[in-house]
Amino acid sequence: MILWGDYHHFIALDYYKEAEIPSVVQFWETWEAEEPWGKTHLASTFDEFLSKLYRKLKLNLRKLKIKQSINNRLILNILSFN
Repeated sequence: MILWGDYHHFIALDYYKEAEIPSVVQFWETWEAEEPWGKTHLASTFDEFLSKLYRKLKLNLRKLKIKQSINNRLILNILSFN
């Protein structure tokens, strides 16, 4: 089942080895007569594939607010100096 493609490269679910839990693969056009398509394994499951696409940011909101507050005060001080 093709998830994405542009006619030369495709990301797909591969049910060949496992019918219950397909792996995620990339197919691409090789332009060779003997093997017209290449294949690369991207992930063993769709969930694993998704975890590789998304990274959870580890932000400390308290530190972020403190830095923003300091930056705002610095800007105000610079503006009041001029």
